[in-house]
Amino acid sequence: MTKLHRFVLVVAVAVAGTGCKRRPSGEDPVALGAYLFREKCALCHPGGTESASAPGLGGVVGRKAASLPGFMYSGALQNSKVTWDRATLDVFLRNPNAMVPGTRMPISVSSADERAALIAYLVSLSPPAVAPAASASGAIP
Repeated sequence: MTKLHRFVLVVAVAVAGTGCKRRPSGEDPVALGAYLFREKCALCHPGGTESASAPGLGGVVGRKAASLPGFMYSGALQNSKVTWDRATLDVFLRNPNAMVPGTRMPISVSSADERAALIAYLVSLSPPAVAPAASASGAIP
């Protein structure tokens, strides 16, 4: 089997696997975001921290851009000094090349509702922030 045949097979399986699922309502943004991730992102981006043709997005919220080991990022993203949070992800997903000229990210998400759902899903893949310890009086310092 040639590389092209393998690629076509992988794409066909990915499309067939995601095309049968019904789009969730916007009432649960994480569920909608998971659906959109499978439809728009998962072909390139794994949900974990491993890299494929694009870096894994598990734990992306709070991570410095271009910092996941094992992926060859563009020089533009390496030099961007971005730390991913809800706001930076929203701007990047709206127009990646406007935020980081020279990035290799070819997909944008024009719908604000879809970006919000995708970001909610990405937040769910990230470990929760460590809360400050309470003092003996119970107050948080």
